Amino acid sequence: MKKNLFPFLLFIAVSLMLFARSVAVENQLSSDQTFFQLVYLGKSDPAFSDYRVPALDHYIPFQITNLLREFISDPLWVYQLLLPFLIFFYLISFYYILQKILKNQAFAILVPLLSLIPHTALGSQYWGIFSVGHATHRSFIQPFFVIAFYLFYRFKEDLRKVSMLFLLLGFVSALYPTQAFYFVGIILLTFFLSQPSLATMKKCFLGFLFFLLGT
Repeated sequence: MKKNLFPFLLFIAVSLMLFARSVAVENQLSSDQTFFQLVYLGKSDPAFSDYRVPALDHYIPFQITNLLREFISDPLWVYQLLLPFLIFFYLISFYYILQKILKNQAFAILVPLLSLIPHTALGSQYWGIFSVGHATHRSFIQPFFVIAFYLFYRFKEDLRKVSMLFLLLGFVSALYPTQAFYFVGIILLTFFLSQPSLATMKKCFLGFLFFLLGT
């Protein structure tokens, strides 16, 4: 088996195993998932009109789960089917940056697997995906920002590329706006603290400006 193929096959296997485990033992949604399904019902069922939230109609994860609900009556299965895809992209994003930075495949595989264990981070935000209850809408955005963190530090001296990166992050923030602002803040604050100067502050301001333009 090719060395570069092994992580992909391993992560696919882990994703499918956690999916199978979830199907076997889990039978309820998290509070966040339940709320979004109530909002979905509020779009068409008068009995749930109190949950009608028009602002969510353009929210990409909500659109994805809504689309699945058109074909799947059980809302639990909506998230069950999303779970292996979210886990795989979550793992592969971590592997990608660690392999690029450390050039150590064993470490690049182990850390993503350990990071699957959910834990509280960024204040009230959760990081990690282990079961269907953790496959919330914030899980859609996490892999993008893991890769963005790596790309920023690779191209931080190129203002044009940095500006385009933050503009794209602004677009991606539609996946989960609340956590997106946390992530951008972490990237920029880490950059400033590692290289405190007026020039760094200007780059941070420019990056944040382009992020806002993209939102």
